[in-house]
Amino acid sequence: MLDVHHIEHLFPNKDERPAYICIDKACQVFKTAVTLKFWNEWKQTTRFIVDSYHYTNHKATDECNLAPKDVSAPNLVGEKVDENENLIQYREFNTQVYEQLNAWLGGYESILKQMTSKNFNWFIHSMLVYHVKHVLGRLSSSQNEDSIDDESSEEEKSSASSNSSQSSSQTTQSDENSDSTDSSDDEMHVSD
Repeated sequence: MLDVHHIEHLFPNKDERPAYICIDKACQVFKTAVTLKFWNEWKQTTRFIVDSYHYTNHKATDECNLAPKDVSAPNLVGEKVDENENLIQYREFNTQVYEQLNAWLGGYESILKQMTSKNFNWFIHSMLVYHVKHVLGRLSSSQNEDSIDDESSEEEKSSASSNSSQSSSQTTQSDENSDSTDSSDDEMHVSD
């Protein structure tokens, strides 16, 4: 379990402290920090929050709330407008990421138990590098899809606002061109 002395050891310099420490037992760590008078110094720089998986037994008024609506944690809560023009608040971060990573690594437990410490360290390091590359690749592709969606919606807007009095022969010709492109694409995929 992460205790206040361990946190103090990890972040001895005030300037290097994180703004948030997300931990499943954040309330207990917070209470211990207050009891030991440790919190007086840390409250200026850091806030303890509990991850969303363990938050089910908490109240919105708890100090460890990971998505407070009182704007006390603007880096944790984002706002966006939905299709009905309603303002929606959402969590900016996946606070369960470490639980998900542990669950993923748990699938390799039987292999890991039989390894020497050097092989274990190498394997874990390699798997974490692979995992980071995989996550960044997914993130990059989802951002590309978002930018493509943005571009196509801008194109739709510009084409809708442009003059729509094109001749039917031009439309037919462009349809024929796209049909021939589609068929050549199909043929290319079939030959692959």
